[in-house]
Amino acid sequence: MRNSQSLLPRRPILFGWLIGKTEIDNLGDVIRIVEKLGFCFVSLCLNAAQVTVNKVLQLHNKPENSKFYPLGGSDLVLTYDYWSQRVVSYIDQCDLDILKYELEWSIHIGTRAIIININRLINGDSVHDKLQIVKLSQVLGAFLKLPDISTIWIMLDDSQESWNRWQSIHSICGFSGYLKVALILNGDADQSDPRWLPEPLSCVVLKENCFIQKKESIHVNDHVANVLRSILKYNVKVIIHGTFDFMSHVASELDSVDNLNLDSTEISAKDAMLAVKRIYSSLGPLSVTEAFGMKYLNVLQKPIQPLGDNLSSVIYQHFEICNVKYEQYEKAFDEYLKDFNTAHPDASVVIYIVGAGRGPLVDVALKCLNKIGKSNYSLYALDKNPFAMYALEHKKKLNSIDGWKNVQLICGDMRHFTPPENANVIMYELLGSFGDNELSPECIDGVQITFERHFKNVDITFIPCEYTSYVIPVMAPQTWSKLKDFDDLKAYERPYSVYMSPYLNISDSDPIACFTFKHPNEAITKKYPVMEWSNSHNDRFEPLEFISRYNCYMHGLLGFFSCVLYGDYTMDTRPGKMDDQISWFPLFFPLSVPIRVDNKDVIIAAIFRRHSANAVWHEWAIISPTVSIMHNTNGACHSINLFI
Repeated sequence: MRNSQSLLPRRPILFGWLIGKTEIDNLGDVIRIVEKLGFCFVSLCLNAAQVTVNKVLQLHNKPENSKFYPLGGSDLVLTYDYWSQRVVSYIDQCDLDILKYELEWSIHIGTRAIIININRLINGDSVHDKLQIVKLSQVLGAFLKLPDISTIWIMLDDSQESWNRWQSIHSICGFSGYLKVALILNGDADQSDPRWLPEPLSCVVLKENCFIQKKESIHVNDHVANVLRSILKYNVKVIIHGTFDFMSHVASELDSVDNLNLDSTEISAKDAMLAVKRIYSSLGPLSVTEAFGMKYLNVLQKPIQPLGDNLSSVIYQHFEICNVKYEQYEKAFDEYLKDFNTAHPDASVVIYIVGAGRGPLVDVALKCLNKIGKSNYSLYALDKNPFAMYALEHKKKLNSIDGWKNVQLICGDMRHFTPPENANVIMYELLGSFGDNELSPECIDGVQITFERHFKNVDITFIPCEYTSYVIPVMAPQTWSKLKDFDDLKAYERPYSVYMSPYLNISDSDPIACFTFKHPNEAITKKYPVMEWSNSHNDRFEPLEFISRYNCYMHGLLGFFSCVLYGDYTMDTRPGKMDDQISWFPLFFPLSVPIRVDNKDVIIAAIFRRHSANAVWHEWAIISPTVSIMHNTNGACHSINLFI
């Protein structure tokens, strides 16, 4: 498998500096310092009462204000542009009432975001701690419903206990998109919990113990560096946490901020930032898949209706830019022609491209024919979309590849047309994200029936000739939370094609095979003509068994496919198989309610492929460790129309 690079650079990292509590209340100077060093924002405790108690007691007599005084004195010390772009509020409280007051102040001044460190508020697993989680979640839930709320980052360390607390808070707050994680990476830990990666990580927090000195330069320690390589590709912000050389910059500020001496014998904030940048640069440019998928990240797309709708120009273009796919088709067709010429040295080959679209597979066929100098052939391009016919006619007129002018065009339904002559080979690209989910079995069966109706001795090679779907159970909270955007309960019972943000395969195995379809279909060959009125042979049911390797939540099933084009030439969308293809995103079968799964639990999923006279659909359910509802019963929420 090749690892293509797009040569598009990655987005620059956004850096922040979490200083926390400070007696320096000249915020304008603080902002200039962090800007000078190259930081995008600074995170400060905006409650000066924690460091200037005497001043507060002199100015405030009301009990509700006795523990709060704004850093800098008021919001007037900075303009709104600075508050909203350069300042992240840092809240570290053991008192929920004061925490609530600091939240109100942060929202009032409009900070860029709000970090809440819950370690002082919740530091165990007692009944009291669990009640504190509920109370905190109630406070957060009320603020998260406000129209102008800043994003709230819950600051947590990388531990099992913290992950459990996050799950409780996130769930009670209704999986709000404004609630995210600021994950503290521990420089002393040996490994990181992979369950954090699919969570909505807004930033990672690096303390001073994450950095080490090697010879004359500062580096991120090896463990943290490995974690960063997996996290930074998802546009996560980086916050360095600690004073580092902050006070030396403050001292220099007394002279002139424009003439700061940024050199320091200690680990400086700038050195820490450069160490992270070196790791980020080692990732290289975006891969082809990353570059293409960025604009589709976590966008839930309903699978297309291949018969009910005509594809638009932009969708054709989307499919056509995947060079990897067409290279595989070309290799497969080269091999087919080699075998055909060996078996029939002087015979003419009859080729049909069904669902031809704007003709990319016609291009493939002509290139292969031209390479071997084969001139005795018939080539037909068939599509039901009248607008696609304009593109095919345009290519024919231009003779864009030698031989296009001889291509014969047919506009119509591939299941119900009159073929001019018997076929030797039929090529198509009708596979969906799950292989069969865009009616490839029904369409190609229809083609087979059409030829068997019109000709005797039908012996057609189909490319692809076989395809199999695969499934894994996944933890995918960010993708699952997007279902709320539809404001429709049916949204939780539809499959979606989606380029996922990080997800976690929670099973101890690779994707497991689900449904397989082969062409030509022996069920039709044996039972024709009865089968032309029935689609029951394409119904499927498969129970799939997995073993969980995590204590986590399962948000759904993720589907892939592999196909045999011809001979040894294949295409495969499973992770790690053909990662530079961009024609297919995985198919997500969501669960209406996430299911708690423990390590070593047996997960049993049941997937059905069913049909009626008018449509085909999938149904799915979890049987173990907890029984879910049957999703999409009788195609009530999603089905694929069988009629044009």
